[in-house]
Amino acid sequence: MARRVRNIYIEKENHVEILIFDKKDNYKHTVFISKNRLNDVKKYSWSTYKSRKRHYAHAHIGEGKYIKMHRLIAEKLYGKSKKTVDHINKNGLDNRDVNLRYACNSTQGHNKGMFGHNTSGVKGVNFNKLNNRWRAEIDYKKKRYSKSFKTFEEAVKQRKEWESKIQKGEFL
Repeated sequence: MARRVRNIYIEKENHVEILIFDKKDNYKHTVFISKNRLNDVKKYSWSTYKSRKRHYAHAHIGEGKYIKMHRLIAEKLYGKSKKTVDHINKNGLDNRDVNLRYACNSTQGHNKGMFGHNTSGVKGVNFNKLNNRWRAEIDYKKKRYSKSFKTFEEAVKQRKEWESKIQKGEFL
């Protein structure tokens, strides 16, 4: 039988920190959960894995099967869903209740950072050299929305407004 990895639970005022160690007892990561989830997660021996530049916590539950901590907590919070679990602050190890939500792939895409070739410093805002105007863009439900402006500030304001409406479920 495989040796279980060690987890140390540290209760703080508003959350619990879980220190994750590897099989050789080397410290790896710290995972955050809400205090009310402690009994749910203590049933498992947690380790971490990396997926697309982010780390996440999971536990081996037998015969090549794993349970993801964020999925376990989201199901306790909201019930089961086929949607993916989104970490609002982009930290895959922050599994506090306030940081998790179910999201469709489109919403997940809006939670990504900027691409490396972005020169404006604001996601979804770029300068169009052909018409000498700033453009705000956003993709939503497989459709691109775009609007051009004379100033950078106007374009940023439009992009932020679109993002806010999408998060509130009010976009179009």
